[in-house]
Amino acid sequence: MKKRVLSALLAACLVLTMAPVAFAAEGDTTATAETRAGSYEVTADVAVFRGETLVGQSDSLSDAISAYATEGDTVLLYNNITLTEDVTVDKAVTIDGQGYTVSKDAAVTTGITVTASYSTTPPAIQNVTLDGFGLTTGAGLDQLTLTDVIINNGTDAAVTVNTGKVFITSGEYTGTLTVNDGSLEISGGTFSSDPSQFLAEGYEAYQAANRYWEVQAIAPESEPVVGAPEVSVSEDIPEADRAAVQDAVSTLNVEGLDSALMEAASDADTVLTDARRTELLEEAKATLTPGADETVTIYVQAYLDVVAKAYTAGSALELDITPTVRYVGSTAETADGIDLSEGGNAVVVGDSSKAAIPTGTSVTISLTLPGGFAESGA
Repeated sequence: MKKRVLSALLAACLVLTMAPVAFAAEGDTTATAETRAGSYEVTADVAVFRGETLVGQSDSLSDAISAYATEGDTVLLYNNITLTEDVTVDKAVTIDGQGYTVSKDAAVTTGITVTASYSTTPPAIQNVTLDGFGLTTGAGLDQLTLTDVIINNGTDAAVTVNTGKVFITSGEYTGTLTVNDGSLEISGGTFSSDPSQFLAEGYEAYQAANRYWEVQAIAPESEPVVGAPEVSVSEDIPEADRAAVQDAVSTLNVEGLDSALMEAASDADTVLTDARRTELLEEAKATLTPGADETVTIYVQAYLDVVAKAYTAGSALELDITPTVRYVGSTAETADGIDLSEGGNAVVVGDSSKAAIPTGTSVTISLTLPGGFAESGA
């Protein structure tokens, strides 16, 4: 059998030792491996690791689990394997297929049945393809998680739950989903049969063009709102005048635009796709890092972007006022609570765009000008 070497990275340097090393005889694929300066020689199809230490290996999945594994161990595949007998996983291990495939011969009737109970670490199966048979739970199982598992079992059962709770987080499952006792909770994956009755809270299933069912998180809702004007002062204005100009534009009051701005926000919200809304939500979460009891909402906010572009003391103040729509992610329960200041509860995500205001909209703009301007009629 071709030898495969799994090497561990050393933090500082390779330490050589004269300690005795146990080697397996050629063809003895079930011998326990010993630590050898941070490297392990895996010569079998299946290896059992306890933390970073290889504790046993075998060409048989059943033998590797029964002979070497204990709760919390990881059972790794190093090759495609064919089951010659039904396998019962009665220890709370993680079976990691590392992308390999498990098939079966004609003598196998059930395939793999998981019956393991656990005290601290529940069993899990991940990164493996089961070809020609499904997965079953049996008496004793408390909990099992399936991640990136591919099951190809035609029209027969892909997953059969007879006891315990099974979580499916991702993968592809061709075959039926059957729950005789216990429960099944699905939060991701692709399925040939409708998984709707087993969905976790906050998830939905839709049938794709290939007739398979896709499970995804329910797209978050967004809310159109009108925000207060956002004012800034151009660096083209002399530094000595900027404070006075900033104070002036901060008093800006606009009347007659609220309805038009809300309509612009609503229009932007209407064309926002579920996929894009989800992307914006993830971007906001990455910045805000909300607590477990906080919910991030995407607000589609229309506001006036006001820039003081030019200023001549006592005679002229030029403002550039642009109706704008942007996306704001916030943990605020209502729009009134949005705080975009540094360290606040909100962040701007995605791209902004100019809001369309209907021609002929009547608008009144007022502000307190800096000192020195002539009064009306003076």
